[in-house]
Amino acid sequence: MSAAWIPALGLGVCLLLLLPGPAGSEGAAPIAITCFTRGLDIRKEKADVLCPGGCPLEEFSVYGNIVYASVSSICGAAVHR
Repeated sequence: MSAAWIPALGLGVCLLLLLPGPAGSEGAAPIAITCFTRGLDIRKEKADVLCPGGCPLEEFSVYGNIVYASVSSICGAAVHR
């Protein structure tokens, strides 16, 4: 039986370990935020967040379009058109 597959398997495992993880905070659970949490309130470059349901859309402060100012509500920016 040939053992030529062993180096290939080792290379495959190494490549899997070098691949980037999921977007956000290294696969961590999303951060539960309020309807009025602003971008500057989260001190991470990237973070997965969970907005609550039933936020009063007319009360959001949102500044920008596609790219939003850090003073914008995160949940408001998520639903902004």
